[in-house]
Amino acid sequence: MSAVWHVATPEGTTEGPLDTAGLARLVAAGRLTPETWVWREGMASWAAARDVPDVAHIVVPPVSPPRPAPAPARGPISARAVAAGAETPPAPKAVQEALVKEAKQAAAEEDRVTPGFALLLAFAFSLGFGIMAAYLRLILPKFAGG
Repeated sequence: MSAVWHVATPEGTTEGPLDTAGLARLVAAGRLTPETWVWREGMASWAAARDVPDVAHIVVPPVSPPRPAPAPARGPISARAVAAGAETPPAPKAVQEALVKEAKQAAAEEDRVTPGFALLLAFAFSLGFGIMAAYLRLILPKFAGG
């Protein structure tokens, strides 16, 4: 048989008899806190709920251990983050050298015009000039009175 509890209310009255489920209902309603006085038969006097082991586990939530701090993110950092001033640990020398080499190669490739692209440009210009010349040959005689 579960214990029969009595609870002192802020209004100066008592509630009870209550079983453990009744105490839980009072906690859920906000009427039973760790500071609320409780009593049951066999106790010498009223006591705060937090000081009575049979009631404390109902009114005082268990303390969970603190969560560990999340590990800092690892991996490549974006150019936006660098521009915003994000600090990263220094990269090993071999990584730094590889990044510099890759950046130099990318810059060289951007500056170079491939032969295929140069031919395409030449063709486009000559075609454009050819079309313009043919058009002028048709139009100019009309203006010259011919």
